[in-house]
Amino acid sequence: MRKVVAAAAVSAALALTVAGCSSGSTSTSGTGSNGVKVPDFSAKPAKTLLVEGVNPTDEVATSRVDYADAKLKSAGVTVTLNKTTFDPQKFTAQIASGKVPDLIYMDRADVATYASKGLVVPLDQCFKQNKVTATSAYYPAILDAVKYQGDTYAIPEFWQTNAIMLNQRVLQKAGVTAADFNMKDPNEVLVAAKKVYQSSGGKPTVMGFDPAVSGGNANVWLFAFGGGLVDSSGKPTLNSAANIKAFTWLKQLYDEQGGYAKAASFVNTFDYFGNNNQYVKDQVGAELVQQWYPAVLTAVASKIDISGVPLTNTQGQPIGVADGNGYAIPTASKNPQAACQWALDMTSTTAWNKATTARLATDAKQNPDIFTGLFTGSPSADKAINAKQSYAGNTGFQQVEQAFNQTLTNGVSWGSSPVGQQVATELSNAVEPAMTGSKTVTQALDAAQTAAMTDYNQAQKK
Repeated sequence: MRKVVAAAAVSAALALTVAGCSSGSTSTSGTGSNGVKVPDFSAKPAKTLLVEGVNPTDEVATSRVDYADAKLKSAGVTVTLNKTTFDPQKFTAQIASGKVPDLIYMDRADVATYASKGLVVPLDQCFKQNKVTATSAYYPAILDAVKYQGDTYAIPEFWQTNAIMLNQRVLQKAGVTAADFNMKDPNEVLVAAKKVYQSSGGKPTVMGFDPAVSGGNANVWLFAFGGGLVDSSGKPTLNSAANIKAFTWLKQLYDEQGGYAKAASFVNTFDYFGNNNQYVKDQVGAELVQQWYPAVLTAVASKIDISGVPLTNTQGQPIGVADGNGYAIPTASKNPQAACQWALDMTSTTAWNKATTARLATDAKQNPDIFTGLFTGSPSADKAINAKQSYAGNTGFQQVEQAFNQTLTNGVSWGSSPVGQQVATELSNAVEPAMTGSKTVTQALDAAQTAAMTDYNQAQKK
């Protein structure tokens, strides 16, 4: 989860005068829901484009960056990438200096915060001028997360959905099956986790079920229990009855496995990306993972025996929490036209097809028999990519990918709030005291709600 400094940096940005941060082009489309002028996205772009927050470290990114860069180069635009992760404090300083990037890549959960402060421009005309129908080009759940008061403020990328990965060797040894991890019956999941869990000297040696809360996924479990971070108006709901139920269950889950502190410490020892990971060493029976992780495990496919089930809500319906990033254009961007085109090209079906070709070439060197696909945030791209998935008879990997695909049928948005960053920070702050018992679950979430509401009420006054 993001740190408190992120929220503080946005608050600092509020104190800055942004009235002079108008777009470099003349608006022909009025203003957005945040009062910012809409750029004329049909105007000729400037000659340079500065993008911040994009660091193409793998073939999926580099292939798409090359494609988007080439498209702009043909229009006479040179693209420069600032590859450091988007930093709210740095962005605050950039606003103060008047030297902001033309395009920023940020967590979708933060977009409404920046939109509400007038720091990013509305993009509905960006889609329209480039003949892109956003509601069909992107999944509704991820598009909803980048809206503020009806307008769209970022171009979404990826859907980091979750599923429950299972270690068949460990489960079979404990006499537990995949059906025991359906959240329709949370108590049954607790029983299964306890059966699988092993310890030595009071310390975990096998996690029965790692819900990955210590890795920042507490919010996912709120949605599984019918709760969430904010309501439809953006008002924080951290201490709702559903959220209290979710945290209470999570604490029970950790208590059945040595307690939160010991479990988190053990999980931190996992060789997550290495050849001695938790599935090779049989250190976990079940684990909440994101959609990109199976691709990591293809390198050790012959050493593991995995399967998967979708994350469900308590009604037994698969759910996909629409986590991921997006591209936003700062209000002071000097080249919103090129920024718009570059972001759309990066998330286009053509770009994703190039990324798939690049990933297949990489897989051919590592494990040519298994291709787990990509989860792009675009229905059309996903459909094309899924047609190329291959498992060479490895039913375990196939079951895992089927589980992820099932979650896409019921997308759940984070929601959109002018204090999205602060809400996420307060939820993160509530995890340790609630899970360790230094506060009751209700006390921890009440404190988080009080702090988030203070921010929300202040935001409503501005």
